[in-house]
Amino acid sequence: MRTDDDGDRYLNLRELSDYTGLSTQRLRNLTRRPDYPLPHYRVGVRVLVKRSEFDAWVQAGHGELRPERAAGGDRVAVIAAAAVRAIRGGR
Repeated sequence: MRTDDDGDRYLNLRELSDYTGLSTQRLRNLTRRPDYPLPHYRVGVRVLVKRSEFDAWVQAGHGELRPERAAGGDRVAVIAAAAVRAIRGGR
């Protein structure tokens, strides 16, 4: 875990997995999405996500299932639901 000047945490994928209840592989896949990828930073081979940026990404609806993204069995709605529950403290 790392913090910046205002105390906001940078989480590695394992810590973000604990925070959201999502697998590290699923989170890694979210960083590679062509539309609205999960905001992240690469430090060498490590992937770090600022917790406040993750929360804002979810709150902005970038993880919600929308009709234009539903083709091909996209399971983003499940991800967004798990992330929102984690943010609200109700895993």
